[in-house]
Amino acid sequence: LVRVGAPPSLDRILKSAQENPQLIRFTALKAQRSAELGSARAQAVPDVTVGVGYRHYNETADSGMIFTLSVPLPVFDQNQGGIIEASESLRRAEAEEAVVRSALISQVGRAYDSLKASYDEVAILRGSTIPDAKSAFGGIESGYSEGRYTLLELLDAQSSLTETSLRELDALVSYHTALAALEGLTGRPVTFSKGKSK
Repeated sequence: LVRVGAPPSLDRILKSAQENPQLIRFTALKAQRSAELGSARAQAVPDVTVGVGYRHYNETADSGMIFTLSVPLPVFDQNQGGIIEASESLRRAEAEEAVVRSALISQVGRAYDSLKASYDEVAILRGSTIPDAKSAFGGIESGYSEGRYTLLELLDAQSSLTETSLRELDALVSYHTALAALEGLTGRPVTFSKGKSK
């Protein structure tokens, strides 16, 4: 919980988010809807039926081959309703995908901003604020034992150090919460930039 790493670029995170299962399912759904549209369009074209047969006429004792060709004329039923329904179903799937993609990108952006801000806060706290507070407390503590500072000043320095440590813990909780959210949205662990962990 104490160790943090510098977040990768937002572009890299967004690229990983494209493989989110919520988005992947739309690939199969759109393929299914496209197949349904193709089937509806195929039903609008009439089936040509060809037949071959043998016939014997008893009255004349003649025999012959019979060829038949049947082409239904789709005057009243061109399956327009089925085509429109399948087309709208495909458009609806595409629109749903766009909504889910937009929401996912928004969630990734918020989680990334939180991760980055938390990382920056931890870096600042660990880089200067906490060492300065420890140094100040150490100086006041030794000065108190020598009689240069009052108990109130010592307690104030200790309170400041404790408050700074609590801010670090809050930043760490925010960092790991945002990290877990990003990993949930991308469906994979976040890989950190090399050499920048604290």
